[in-house]
Amino acid sequence: MKLVVILGTVGLLSGALWMFQPPSPDPQERTRQQQQQRLNDLSDASDAERDRYRDAGNDLVDDENQRRLTPSEPRPPEPRVRIRLP
Repeated sequence: MKLVVILGTVGLLSGALWMFQPPSPDPQERTRQQQQQRLNDLSDASDAERDRYRDAGNDLVDDENQRRLTPSEPRPPEPRVRIRLP
């Protein structure tokens, strides 16, 4: 008798849990979601690579500008302006 009650309780609990779990998507929907996720991953990777190229290009331009703006021969120091107040 105890065994029947235990089995019945287990059956009711498993049935209730099965009833409340979210439905699993059909195979076509699951495939579509996986493809969409892969496409999003590729898009993110493409954006990151484009950002790296842009940053590298900006660094090269900054280095070139710094090289051009740096004087090649030493200059004498600028004279200091002194203003004396009485």
